[in-house]
Parts: sequence; structure tokens; C-alpha cells
Amino acid sequence: MDDLRKRQTWQAGLAELVGTLFLTLAALLTPAPSTALAVGLTLAAFVYALGDISGCNVNPAVTLGLVVTRRLPPAVGVLYLAAQLAPLIAPLPPDAAATPTGEVVRLRIKCAIAHITCAVLRA
Repeated sequence: MDDLRKRQTWQAGLAELVGTLFLTLAALLTPAPSTALAVGLTLAAFVYALGDISGCNVNPAVTLGLVVTRRLPPAVGVLYLAAQLAPLIAPLPPDAAATPTGEVVRLRIKCAIAHITCAVLRA
């Protein structure tokens, strides 16, 4: 719990939020043939920019693995997971109530694919 009192921990959480948000946006906004390239370049840029701040996990599966193997304190892991899952909820359009359910489901699937692609690229 003492980790959550440190400013660096909150900066790292914010870095995870920003990195995951941009990675998700790269996956969602890039046309199909070049999606993998856009996600890979976005990930590379954020690993370079945020790697010293948070380790640039930008993937809930990686964060969960680090918590389970005790390489990341559980309190910090919860902060990172919250920061990494927030962009999955945030990009819903403001008129989501008027959007057909199928479109919202497709949006969620694309977000999940972005995280899976990230895991594959990091492996």
C-alpha cells in the first residue's frame, strides 16, 4: 500500500493509461491492411517513450502475469489494470445509446484484438 503514496506510482499509472489509449486508438482507427503496422509502431514508440516510467506494459495480461509472479506489487498491479482497462470503456461514442448493439460489440472486439496483438508483438 505504501507504493500508492509515491508520486512515481501515479505517474506510471498515467503512463499506462495514455499508452493503452493510444494503442487502442491505433488499432481502431487504422484501415485493415495496415492495422498491424500501426499497432506495432505505436507500441514501439510508447515502449521507447514510457519504458523508463512504467515499463510500458500497456496490456492487462502482461500486468496480471507480473502480479502473479510477484514482480509487481498487487496494489500497483490494480492501479495499472484500472488504467489499462479504462480505454476499453472510454472510446464508446457519445451517442452509444443510439448505436446498434452490434456496432458496440464490434468496437469491444476490436479493442480486445488490439490487446491480443500487443501481447503477440511483445512475445
